[in-house]
Parts: sequence; structure tokens; C-alpha cells
Amino acid sequence: MPSTTSVMIEYRCSRCWHSNCADINAVATQVSCRNCGHANVVPEATPERIERAMALLESSPEIYTSGNVPSGQAIDFDHTYSDQEIQEIARRESYLPLSQMNFQGYPKASNLSRLFADMIDKLLFGVSMVVGVILAIWIGKRVMGIADPLTELRLSETPPLELLVLMLTPLALFSIGQWYLMATSGQSIGKKLMMIRIVTDDGAVPGFVRAVLLRSWVCLFLCGIPVVGRWFGFIDILFIFSSSGKCLHDHIAGTRVVTLM
Repeated sequence: MPSTTSVMIEYRCSRCWHSNCADINAVATQVSCRNCGHANVVPEATPERIERAMALLESSPEIYTSGNVPSGQAIDFDHTYSDQEIQEIARRESYLPLSQMNFQGYPKASNLSRLFADMIDKLLFGVSMVVGVILAIWIGKRVMGIADPLTELRLSETPPLELLVLMLTPLALFSIGQWYLMATSGQSIGKKLMMIRIVTDDGAVPGFVRAVLLRSWVCLFLCGIPVVGRWFGFIDILFIFSSSGKCLHDHIAGTRVVTLM
């Protein structure tokens, strides 16, 4: 175990998400991940990070135990390891899958980071719609021989099914991909880029029911109800300014959004 006089901070590797600890003096310097060797800049030593590091080192020292040191002895964080030693440690260390990780104690994400993540997701959603329209127009003209596929889609009482499928396929693939990411990691593309994550109230990865069914589909259904839906959407946004930072859809799903920085 590291010396009790040494103040450690805990952070996650940006590549493999392995939990790392570093001395407080290493803040703002690059330290190689002990699982994959990726160089990460050690983040600010907040009280939450120090508390998590101490709890992790006391409760699960085996996570940091290398096979080339006596059993039960943790890695010496004050020692500078060579690249070869780091790779050897990475092969021998136990690795905790994302589904088993717990993010209890991680600080809530800022409203600004959540806003930017939502904007990125909506932008990508719009791009997938544009791609679908372009695909339908191009194949409609070149392959199906339709002079104006867009007009055919908008004005025809029975638009060709093939055109509808072509137009909606990119949107469907994008949506399925986003749902898969949310269910398995609690992160959409926007949330990944902004380094924030949806977790349950007890810090676990949310899964499909909480992250997609309750948090997204149920709320979309409620927003679609005449009159009620308009008020629901407005109140849902206002809840983000509460002390917990949880929107109404977070309360429905039993989730919250934390920052990983």
C-alpha cells in the first residue's frame, strides 16, 4: 500500500476507463495508465477524487497488485516505472469491466456540459436525417427513375415504400446506435465527447430499461400528449436547476448525470 502520508487521487483512463491512482504532486502531468499504457493528464485533486482514491486503495488493493510483487502488495506509486514494466503490470493486473464499475461519489455534471452534449446529439440526429434524404433522392433518380423523389415523398398519397425505407434507414441506424451506447455505457456520442455519463442513483451503469426505456421513450411519449406534453417538457428542463441537478426524466428513470473529468 502507498504510504499513508502520501495523498493520492483517483481518476479513469480516457482510453480503457481503468481506475488509476497518482500522487497529488503528479497533477497536470502525464502518467501512463496502468492497464493500457495510455498517457493521461492527471486531473485536479478535488476532495472527491482524494476520497475515492483512499477508499479504493483500502478496499480493493488487488486492483493495483502486480504479479511480479508479493501477493497483497500494491504498486509503489512513488516509483517511476519503465514502459516495459507498465506493460507487464497491465497484463497481470485485474481489470474491472464497465458493467461492474461504480460511479458513486462522482460529482454531478455541469449544466453547460449537458447542454453541449445534447446539442451534439441533436446535430448528429439532424445529419442522419439529411443523409437519408440525400440517399433517397440519389437512388430515386439514378436507380428508380423518379424525376423528383422529394416531391414524390411529400405530395404523393402513396409514396414508394422503397423511398421511405431509404430515407429513414440512416436515422434508424443512428438511433439504434445511440440507444446501444446509452444502455451499455450510459453515454451517447455527445456525452462521450463531453466526458459525462448517466448512472443510476447508486452509481451503477443504467442499462436499457433505465437509460433508454424510462429516460427516453417514456418521456418522449409524455411530451407527445396534447397540452400536457408541452408543460412536461418545460418542467423537465427546469428541474436541471434543482440542487440535485436531476431533470424530471432522471427522477422517472432513477438516474443522474456525473462528470468524468
